[in-house]
Amino acid sequence: MLERRVVLSNGRKIAVRESGPANGRPVFYLHGFLGSRLECVPADPLAAEFGLRLISIDRPGFGLSSSAPPDPAIDAADAAAVCSELGLLQPIIVGVSGGSAPALLMAANPAVGAQVVILACPLCPLDDPAVLAQFSTVAQLVLNGTTLTPRTAGFLLDGPLRQFAKRYPQALLRILCTRFAHADQEALRSGEWSQAIASSLAESFAAGGHGALRDLLTYTQRWDERLWKVQTPVLIWHGRQDTVVPIQCARALARRLANGQLHEYENEGHLRCARGVVARRVPDWQDGRMSGQHLA
Repeated sequence: MLERRVVLSNGRKIAVRESGPANGRPVFYLHGFLGSRLECVPADPLAAEFGLRLISIDRPGFGLSSSAPPDPAIDAADAAAVCSELGLLQPIIVGVSGGSAPALLMAANPAVGAQVVILACPLCPLDDPAVLAQFSTVAQLVLNGTTLTPRTAGFLLDGPLRQFAKRYPQALLRILCTRFAHADQEALRSGEWSQAIASSLAESFAAGGHGALRDLLTYTQRWDERLWKVQTPVLIWHGRQDTVVPIQCARALARRLANGQLHEYENEGHLRCARGVVARRVPDWQDGRMSGQHLA
């Protein structure tokens, strides 16, 4: 495992984590909301097993990466710069949950030369009231409240929530788990995996709550039109029991993408779907298998 900081031409710094064989097929992982480069630590053994060079970054404002204005195009540009710095050719791009828009914009960059984009439990544009209405009441209050009062949201994220996450990440994870599907709660009973997710959650606040705030501010914006013209194959994996990002998001996304394929899983939730992308879906795609009923 390697950790490094890539300094961009504008002086901003991007934290990068890499595991698996140096000559393996490159897989570029973009984490979701309240995530970090540590989110895919549980996939390290799989990267070694399947010969994958697994690269993950802290998106702007998360972990050890410099912050930036709320624009997914910046996340995508950061990722493309890291690809260039590491000399990655034709990567598989994985976007998880809130990392879906940056993953698609990264694929829209011809210099990246992405082979395929794999999205796990992805968000879609939430400027459509009909889609936003599918989220829980709590999620709608958070999204609308952040848009209306960003200063208050920033104070809460950068103050109380940051301190709680740093000191008691397992407790915060247990609180968040009350919103997760049964499949997710069952998976989190694995001590090793639960610890890895809690560590990533704590790391996401390493430099403050800027990353979380900018993510929340982008979710209800209109998405960049370049997203819908991505010609790279986009494979979407979503659990029908997902209580964090409703399945309607994946369906709306698949309808609008020029080259999207949606695979729904009856008994999967949010976290297990994200975990299963590297565990099952990347190897399946490499071997030409496009089906299956379980991700974990």
